[in-house]
Amino acid sequence: VILIPNKLDVLIIGDLHTRLDNLLTLLTQNNFLQALEEDKACLIIIGDAVHPESEGNYAEMESSMLIMDIIFKLKVYFPKNVFYLRGNHDSFSEDIAKQGVPQGLLWAKQLTKSRGDVYKQEMSKFYDRLAYLAFSKSFITCHASPPTSVFNLNALINIKHYPELMHAMISKRMETPSRMSGYNKGDINKLRKCLKLSENTPFIVGHTPMDNDKTLWENVGGINNHSIIYAGHPDWVGIMVEIDENMYPLTYPVEAMTDIISSVC
Repeated sequence: VILIPNKLDVLIIGDLHTRLDNLLTLLTQNNFLQALEEDKACLIIIGDAVHPESEGNYAEMESSMLIMDIIFKLKVYFPKNVFYLRGNHDSFSEDIAKQGVPQGLLWAKQLTKSRGDVYKQEMSKFYDRLAYLAFSKSFITCHASPPTSVFNLNALINIKHYPELMHAMISKRMETPSRMSGYNKGDINKLRKCLKLSENTPFIVGHTPMDNDKTLWENVGGINNHSIIYAGHPDWVGIMVEIDENMYPLTYPVEAMTDIISSVC
């Protein structure tokens, strides 16, 4: 669990799925990179930066290496201001697959081939040490779902001892008539209460894009202050930004920042 200092304004990015241009576009908006440098803001990536989601491209893993290289550089430059939460794709598991393509296994194979087994092992350690939840008095965020079983703050802090809790927070989706085992408003409120936050505290997740046209959805499922963000859209990238202790949704058109940077380097 990461407790974000109240002095920092927060920018929360959802699943990037190798869309480096989306990440770079956000970093060029509203002097945000300068705010990181001045220790006035922090960046939270809520998992799943790796594994492309574009049709016919699921097995390509070089873009996963590139975006993780950039994220690691950001963490080195801003160790107290850049955070990465664990998502379900942050794994080498054979269970991570897209339309039959074993992305988890291919990711492990690509890292071993390109960087060596030691590097792959270090990436595995990185995944094992990731936090699953971040919060302040202004928001709560995790990759996929609030806990849906009995839990307390100690369980969240020591989540490695609670496999069911780990699985829920990176893999479950919202409850629907066809998915009764998902999370609901009551689960969100239990999490708010556990963290001693207001019942109106914004709860922000990724993992479940609601359609193919947008990148950000508010009050999802008729639940106030329940937002889903997804940063892997090819044309638009949505984020949640904290300004004066309030969270606001913002959407930006994606620019070809990778090409621009490559042309001047």
